[in-house]
Amino acid sequence: MACASFAAQQDTIDLLDTEAEKLMNFVTFFNTITKEPNKFDTNLTIERGAPVICHMTECASRLKSFANRYSQIQNKYETYMEVESVLWEGLRCLKRERRNLMKYLRSQRYADLLEDAWLTGDPDMFMDMLWYRHSLLGASFSYERVISAYHMGVANVIRGKYGFARELWAIEHDSKVLMEEMNNIQMVFMSTMSILGPGR
Repeated sequence: MACASFAAQQDTIDLLDTEAEKLMNFVTFFNTITKEPNKFDTNLTIERGAPVICHMTECASRLKSFANRYSQIQNKYETYMEVESVLWEGLRCLKRERRNLMKYLRSQRYADLLEDAWLTGDPDMFMDMLWYRHSLLGASFSYERVISAYHMGVANVIRGKYGFARELWAIEHDSKVLMEEMNNIQMVFMSTMSILGPGR
């Protein structure tokens, strides 16, 4: 799953870089024909071509910028996945201990309290219940690790996951908008090419 995501992101980065290079080639060509309109037998003067060149240069720059941002996100995503793997291992430990604790506490009428602590994400209540199990049953699990996993897993991983998703969506959205803009500019370019003379 992760590999597929990385490959898809790399494809996007390559696409952005390629489109940026295409635009810069367009800019170079436009610069040439606007500076030497007679050579190309065209009425595309510097004045008429400047706005198009400016627009293309800006778009190429933005494409490069998005490619760089995507690359950063890719690195962040890889790190995030590694961190998430560790944290969810801790959460699995929590769930296992929760099941064990629930079995024991069911007869003691503490099950509902533990369920509320887990579902509401109340760390103090949850720690109290874990400590109860730890002291009462002599549990062998790492108390510090479980509590750390609880705090980081419930409080940070979920928030981080959605935060990262929003950031990635924003870049995806920007890229799509930019691709549409790129298509519009290519249409402008092609229509402009139509006014060039036979010497183009």
